[in-house]
Amino acid sequence: MNNTEIRTKIKDYSSQIERNFMLLSDKFPTLLNKQGGTSLEELRDVLTKMGEGNTASNSKEKDLFSGYSNKYNSLFEQLNQRIQDLEEVNSHVKDIKSDSEEMELIALNAMVISIKSGEKGRAFSAITENLKRLSTDMILYSNNLISEEKRLLESITSVKQIFGGIVDSQKQLSALGDKGSSGIQDLLSNAAAPLEEMRSAVASVYKPIQTAMEGIQHQDIIRQALDHVQLYMDQIIDDTYSDDGTDKDLDTVTFNITVLQLCQKIISNIESSLSRCTGIFRDNWSSVSTILDSVEHQRTSYINRFLSDSMSGADNILSWLNLIMEQFQQMISEFAHYQLVQKDLIRTCQNINEEARTMYAVFENLGPVVNRLHHVRILQQIEVAKNVAISDVRDSVTDMEKLIQSANGSLDSMRALIGSFIEQIGSLLSSFMESITADNTKMEELRVSKNTFFNSLKDAQARLSGCMANFTVFPDGFSKECQEVGNALQAITAIDGKFSSLNSEVKSRIDALSRKRVEMFAKRQISSWTIKDSHLNELLSNFRSSAGQDGSNQYGSSAIPGDVTLF
Repeated sequence: MNNTEIRTKIKDYSSQIERNFMLLSDKFPTLLNKQGGTSLEELRDVLTKMGEGNTASNSKEKDLFSGYSNKYNSLFEQLNQRIQDLEEVNSHVKDIKSDSEEMELIALNAMVISIKSGEKGRAFSAITENLKRLSTDMILYSNNLISEEKRLLESITSVKQIFGGIVDSQKQLSALGDKGSSGIQDLLSNAAAPLEEMRSAVASVYKPIQTAMEGIQHQDIIRQALDHVQLYMDQIIDDTYSDDGTDKDLDTVTFNITVLQLCQKIISNIESSLSRCTGIFRDNWSSVSTILDSVEHQRTSYINRFLSDSMSGADNILSWLNLIMEQFQQMISEFAHYQLVQKDLIRTCQNINEEARTMYAVFENLGPVVNRLHHVRILQQIEVAKNVAISDVRDSVTDMEKLIQSANGSLDSMRALIGSFIEQIGSLLSSFMESITADNTKMEELRVSKNTFFNSLKDAQARLSGCMANFTVFPDGFSKECQEVGNALQAITAIDGKFSSLNSEVKSRIDALSRKRVEMFAKRQISSWTIKDSHLNELLSNFRSSAGQDGSNQYGSSAIPGDVTLF
């Protein structure tokens, strides 16, 4: 191979090295800056927000539902006590009604006797007629009181039943909440762990890329060395010699040998630098390729297990999320039912207060009637005392007196019971309604929280659909640029192998010139030669200086210049 062919190869290799190093200098920083903005990060954000929302929602739910069924035990114990008070009132009312019925019967018998007495019994008969009417009023008011008490008792019982419905509704809400929360936890447990493993694997690719990029640091040294080789090769003199081996011929052949030896040393150093460079590239890019293959395997497995439309198994995220959303939809519907029951409870509590006041108003009607009965009783006693004709009713009058006193005693007992009942039931229901209203406020906050979370699940569903359409784990263009970098690294590695061949060709050229010079030495009968041309000596001096080599420019036939160290 002649000098021209060597120069052509060196220029071609230099061009290839420069082009590939330029590409690497551009691609490596781009790869390192390409982080985030992937379906993996999008899905991770979706799952993270689902977890955070679920934790916050679940915390509010537990605060509200924890111990709720036992929260009002004391209240219902007091309600049971009020029911006992009503039963005692009812007993007194029945006594009054029984006394009134007996008074009415006695009054009828007394009227019969007085009527038989004729004109002498007319006054007593009129008094007794009034007593009978008052007894009838007592019976009427007693019946009204019993009816009001029955309605009040039904309302109180209804409160307990409605509250039982509220507790059942809350249990249903809690069960649905637990089911939905548990579903989300299961989803996160199943889907998040392999996602984090894949994310960790994706992140691990950047370190070997960063380390591989360190190989670029050799490019300036290699380029500079290649520039030297090209410069030196451009100064080599055409190989045209005379047969006599003139001084000029000897200067030329010695100069060319020396320059080629310098080039040989520099090419060896270029080859060493390229080997170190490609070693860095090869080792680290092999790690990059392994990671990329592993990530792709994980990505495919993740899609098949969690994201594929064709896979509707237990691990399919979208199917799982749809099921969770159905459960939350049921929960939102149950909130509406709860609020209706809650309003019914408040309305019933208000009715109890109104019915208690109504019962008291009915009770208040009994007092004046009993007072009038006392007055009529006195008139009867006076009439019996002065009218001998109706002495037969004296026992009846006495019996009526006892009955009126009994009714009056029952009335006094009832007054204390009803007054205490109204006061206590009012305070009890007021406290209960305040507590229920506060619970309702918290429940509304929970409903809003759940509804917000439900809407976030809808958003997650939409974002998940986007992830499923094209699940990416690396930024756009990352894989393509990795391929371009890999191709460039392969090209540099291939060029590295060519420099060994090139060095052999340079050595062959040196050997050919050395043999030519030996022939010249033989003709001139000399064993060595010192270049006489000052220009050539100056060039060699400059070459050695730029190459960092010190030493003489005088070589024997087997002289080997010192090492050229550019790196």
